[in-house]
Amino acid sequence: MSNKPLKNRLLTTTGDQRKAAAWGRLWRRLTVVVCISGSISLIAFSGYFIAKSLGHIIDRPIVEVSVESDFNYVNRQQIMNVINHTLHRNFLSENLHKVKTELEKIAWIDNVILSRRWPDHLHVKITEQVPIARWSDSGFINYRGELVMVGDIKQLTHLPHLIGPVEDSAEMLNQYHIISKLLRNYDLEIASLMKSRHHRWEIELGNGWRINLGKGQIMEKMQRFILVLKDQLLPYRKNSIAVIDMRYQQGLAVKWLATDNISLASGR
Repeated sequence: MSNKPLKNRLLTTTGDQRKAAAWGRLWRRLTVVVCISGSISLIAFSGYFIAKSLGHIIDRPIVEVSVESDFNYVNRQQIMNVINHTLHRNFLSENLHKVKTELEKIAWIDNVILSRRWPDHLHVKITEQVPIARWSDSGFINYRGELVMVGDIKQLTHLPHLIGPVEDSAEMLNQYHIISKLLRNYDLEIASLMKSRHHRWEIELGNGWRINLGKGQIMEKMQRFILVLKDQLLPYRKNSIAVIDMRYQQGLAVKWLATDNISLASGR
């Protein structure tokens, strides 16, 4: 009989010890969590002030700007004017995207790459447009076939001249490439290619010849021209030709220099 109370007392004591141990472990964990949180907060707080202090040191005014370009078409002073007008902030805080956007508004500029160079240097690398043909009196077509209007094309007088409706610029460039390749085998090159709003085509060659192609069937007419060119024009009177009229179903007409005489030739 005396064993039961003893057993109950022992069980009660063991349960209390377990509760105390559990509370002890929880308290230790809470202490560790609080210490870690405090450490993290202290580190973050210190890091903020360190970063802010370093930011003031690093984010100094931009002192030097260097410009890299071929300068075939772009004007150095115009570039510097845009940069000086756009730069308003410091080394790190400057909005380089805005500077890039403003520079690329200059028609002669194709692409701009900006890079910061420690401690206070901004480097500007400019890639110029690559014109392959003049367009009318105020633009050019670049190597991607894009029409770019610039207002003044005096620098491009060495390039072939395309004249026609703006909406036909891509078609004209394509025809220029095809016809140029055809003529290259005979040491002939296109000086100008014209298309009227009524879709009439005309070519002026580098040697002074004018080829009147009229409307439609352009490549068929050029193939006929090549046939007569090889057989009748180049071997005999190539230096006397003024105009070659291809507006015929089967042949062509030739107007000679220093005379109004016109000769008909078969293109069969």
